[in-house]
Amino acid sequence: MLSPFLLLFGVGCSCISSSYSSPGVSQRITQAADAQLHLFLDVFTTGVFTPTEDGRVILDGQTIPAAIDLNELAAKGYVAVRVPHAPPAYLTSTLQAGLAQGAPGAHFTYFSPPGSLLPISVPVTLTRHISLEQSINARFPITDGASHWEVWWLADGAQFPIPAAPFRLDATQSTPLSLQFKVDFGADAATTCHGCPYEYLFFDGATLHGPFAGTVAVDSIVSTPVARFGTECTHQEPSIPTRPAALLTPGQPFTFTYCLENYDNNAHTFAITAHSQQAWGYTFYSQTVGVPAEPALVGSAPFQVLTPGKGQFWPGMLAIHAIFTPTFAADASIMEALELRATSLVSPTMTTAGVAFGASLSFTPSTPEEMLYLPVVTRQ
Repeated sequence: MLSPFLLLFGVGCSCISSSYSSPGVSQRITQAADAQLHLFLDVFTTGVFTPTEDGRVILDGQTIPAAIDLNELAAKGYVAVRVPHAPPAYLTSTLQAGLAQGAPGAHFTYFSPPGSLLPISVPVTLTRHISLEQSINARFPITDGASHWEVWWLADGAQFPIPAAPFRLDATQSTPLSLQFKVDFGADAATTCHGCPYEYLFFDGATLHGPFAGTVAVDSIVSTPVARFGTECTHQEPSIPTRPAALLTPGQPFTFTYCLENYDNNAHTFAITAHSQQAWGYTFYSQTVGVPAEPALVGSAPFQVLTPGKGQFWPGMLAIHAIFTPTFAADASIMEALELRATSLVSPTMTTAGVAFGASLSFTPSTPEEMLYLPVVTRQ
């Protein structure tokens, strides 16, 4: 979002309940009450940026502005969330910007000057754009009677609070842009909406990303087995951080890291398939979570992995690494999306998908309404 290769890194929607919370992750959900979930949609990266007069930014070490114009993004972008309704009544759920009444709904956090260790967090007001929801419903109609689309973004005429001087974004210390919502499912959401589907999409002013689907997983419920690609591997010890995005450089290997989470009490063998937008042939490794372990070579896709069952406080987890070395012209506009799909061989209806995204420094989204993949990384 702040440079060509940062387009929507870490933006997504997940609906998981947990009491665990940590900054600097791409998506997080905490359970506020029986009927409410707190939803965070985070954009993250690390780098030093220099503002330009026209709203664009120059990445540290580069000489030309990034292709993304922040003013255009603020004026034309939006996030749409397909909010699920809790069964069995399927009464309409509500989405509120911010975690409290009257909260701004988003924060932009940066370090200025770049060497500063003190983050500066500026509130950003989010508003619902009902006028855009008609077109979203027309393009992606809802016929199940169990969900609805809502569109949220900055208020009309608003801009991102970019400082006038060079600044640093550092996802390892603070989430650069965090959108915050409260979802009210109605009574007993913690039990009735476990397994509910959701979707999200994002429009950056030129390119439509999504929609992408997921599943609500309430970690205290085990009656309905659920699998998902998340980020719990990051929060175990020793930590295995998920890597949902990468800058693509010719001749330089890069790694996408996925965390396959199993919310069933029983272990499951999952069949993994992979789809690369560039048709690249990745080499895959699996890595045991929770104990010191080196990545084990799996080979190429498709393949099978064994994921342990749910423990007392954590889902069963397995990290999956995808490694590739691209070759392309240094000034080429390259975009890659690697989607993994996991299907349980024990219960074929237990399936999930995760997507990671990469782009070259020269990537320019030039085709309006072009459909792209997004990194799908969920946080419990």
